[in-house]
Amino acid sequence: MEFNPEVSRIVKSMEVLQKLSPQLPLNMCHVFLCVAAKPGISTNELVEQTGLSQASISRNLTALGKIHRNGKPGFDVVQCVEDPNDRRRNVSFLAPKGKYLLEEIVAAHRGVPAEDVKVNTITAKQAHKQWERNRLEEITSQQAKRRKEKENKQMAAPQKPMKRFCPYCGENIHD
Repeated sequence: MEFNPEVSRIVKSMEVLQKLSPQLPLNMCHVFLCVAAKPGISTNELVEQTGLSQASISRNLTALGKIHRNGKPGFDVVQCVEDPNDRRRNVSFLAPKGKYLLEEIVAAHRGVPAEDVKVNTITAKQAHKQWERNRLEEITSQQAKRRKEKENKQMAAPQKPMKRFCPYCGENIHD
């Protein structure tokens, strides 16, 4: 009896994930794939998506990050950063190594070489640059709006007659 080809591809995808660690927990794989599916996902969204506790999500994100608990090296496939719009939130993105791992997983699932797969995802660095560009555009548009409002006020304000002075004697000239 032969293996089901679809299930076989899933098994190959899981084998790619096991390259990180032979004892990689399924919860950690789930968190990694959720971050891959939605770059910039918050910790609370991960709790809702996976059904895991906040503590479990934090533990898995730490392990998938650069430095694991007690200063041990992590897998360095996920990067958690502070949300620039709400400093109380952390958002997660794939690290460059995570993007490469995702391409390998997708390639194994499709049954094609990893070089033939390009995954369109955004890293934390790219997201930060995009946020800076958006913020700069927002500031520029706010400045332009204020400038326009100031010009409109000046145009609408009644003009006071200008005092003119004689260039020779300095006396006030009345029209």
